[in-house]
Amino acid sequence: GARLNFKDRGLDFKEIFDRLVIVSDSVISQIVDSNLEVRTSVSIDPTTGAAEEGALFTYEAIPRTTIFYFDVVYQKPEQFGLNLGLNDIVSTVETGFKLFEFLGVGGMGTRGFGKLRVLGLDKAHDEIELSKIHAQNLVNEIKELEGRLKKAKPEEKNEIEGRIKELKEKAKQVYEKMKKINSVWENAIKEVER
Repeated sequence: GARLNFKDRGLDFKEIFDRLVIVSDSVISQIVDSNLEVRTSVSIDPTTGAAEEGALFTYEAIPRTTIFYFDVVYQKPEQFGLNLGLNDIVSTVETGFKLFEFLGVGGMGTRGFGKLRVLGLDKAHDEIELSKIHAQNLVNEIKELEGRLKKAKPEEKNEIEGRIKELKEKAKQVYEKMKKINSVWENAIKEVER
């Protein structure tokens, strides 16, 4: 399907590209291992607050300012009984990303580890771009189902036809909703231009 990219959302591409290195899959594990920071620490006895005897340990940590790249994928939320639009999903995911800065991810959070910032959240998402993506995903899903329908066994056809009908109805509902929103804004513009 179409993708919502967080690119062009306030990222400092110069800083990223200055630090960017592309390597083959065969050497990535060696690079990761050689760039981990090895640290030494001591366990603290929670009752006394003092260092436990013989409790010296080492651990590996990812260096500060490491930049990770990842994808977030959503697929058919209605399969989980959710009636969410793309805007709702993006908003929820972005809210979670913002919490990473305070809550962190991974282990040793009580020692300040795991806190991270997701880049590219400082600009609002473009409603028109989101609508294009949502519409294209819907069109792609209908086309894929129509392709499957041609090859489907007789007992599968009703289910596929039902899903196609459901998606087409959803598209019509969104269109009607957008027409109403458009009408509200047209009336507002007419009113302020009087």
